[in-house]
Amino acid sequence: MKKYEKYKSVDLTWLNEIPSHWESKRISRIFDIRKEKNFPIKTNNILSLSAKYGVSLYSEKKETGGNKSKEDLSSYNLCYPDDILVNCMNVVAGSVGISKYFGAVSPVYYPLVNINKENNYIYYMEYVFRNYNFQRSLVGLGKGIQMSESEDGKLFRVRMRISWDILKTQSIPVPPFEEQKQIAKYLDWKINEIDKLIEKEQNKLILLNKYLKIKVCKIITNSESLNSSWSIDMECFNSVKLSKIASLKNVKASKSLRYIGLENIEQWTGNYKTNTDIYSYADAKLINAGDIGIGLLRPYLAKVFLSNGTYAVSSEICVLNNIKINKKFLKEVLLNIKFIDELNSSTYGTRMPRANWDFLKNMKIPIYPPDIENFKVHKILELKNKINTIEINTKLIIENLNELKNSIISEVVTGKIDVRDVIIPKYEKLNINEVIKEDSFEKGIESDDE
Repeated sequence: MKKYEKYKSVDLTWLNEIPSHWESKRISRIFDIRKEKNFPIKTNNILSLSAKYGVSLYSEKKETGGNKSKEDLSSYNLCYPDDILVNCMNVVAGSVGISKYFGAVSPVYYPLVNINKENNYIYYMEYVFRNYNFQRSLVGLGKGIQMSESEDGKLFRVRMRISWDILKTQSIPVPPFEEQKQIAKYLDWKINEIDKLIEKEQNKLILLNKYLKIKVCKIITNSESLNSSWSIDMECFNSVKLSKIASLKNVKASKSLRYIGLENIEQWTGNYKTNTDIYSYADAKLINAGDIGIGLLRPYLAKVFLSNGTYAVSSEICVLNNIKINKKFLKEVLLNIKFIDELNSSTYGTRMPRANWDFLKNMKIPIYPPDIENFKVHKILELKNKINTIEINTKLIIENLNELKNSIISEVVTGKIDVRDVIIPKYEKLNINEVIKEDSFEKGIESDDE
């Protein structure tokens, strides 16, 4: 890519030089913080902010956490369209976005107002805030409650409050106004193209998950259709009630045991881990090696596992022991999407729906000769290993694409790449509904499976 002809040194902790005709300005020369209270009440719209989705209405938010809804909004601040909203507790992890809404935000959010619209282009400024190196330069400036870093250096669960008095003293590179606009348009185009590729890979993961559930269902019941119910399928098989081939264990656990809660069990996979601390729950149950645990709280999450040791488990986990058929086969049966759907249909309660043993024990389980059960387990594990390999490669592609996106943003907003003469073509904005066709995807898997 083309570089600028001349550069000059700058005294920034995260940047050594910028193009010679650019400026380095303190944030206070670009933005002021809006301090307008929502009192008397001017809006009941609460705004939410995340690093992934930007600014959205709280009522339409796509992920958990963030701004919490309160009945009294008079202590909230106001945010207007074209304000840049910054989460002072999470800005170091990229929690920044341009607002399209008029709404109320909690005091933890800073609505930043563009001081001079003729000199400052907010869409360029937003990309500067999204620059990974700039974000990391803020880490030492906050008074933190919690900050975690993954093995690849990415921050998550960040709670590092940075005051406006400190944030406004930080300097960022500022090109001429028309160049800011060109940089923002260029990045809009490039990021959109990368996001399209990411969306296709993410959709592939969704289809992989669906494909796996269908194929496991076929292996267990010889029925590939997901339209029929579990109970109807079982009418066609030699099947017995679960209570006939397993017993319910409800023994109180010793406090010297490691603990497994529902949060320690992965959805749909059968994988689990134990807490590092010894449990302190008075109502915990005992589970031994070879027992199967089934999460009864929100059973649609499909939290089922085959224990490989002796542990204490949550009271919300039903423990099956004295299993009279292949334990690995039974675990796969209990993880079957049709079985889970049938169990979920029996729940009571709306906010935290629960299934119970009385219904579970009467659900029918398919029975096969031992050699057939062993064969089916082998086929399921073989399929899962194949799908897992594809998932690992797909997630690696997504990770590399995200790194490419971050790299492009960093190099363009800091002037390492000159995009002034780049002609931006017409392009379609990302449409998440336009994804790879399910039938062609499944045929590709089938061809490898034969």
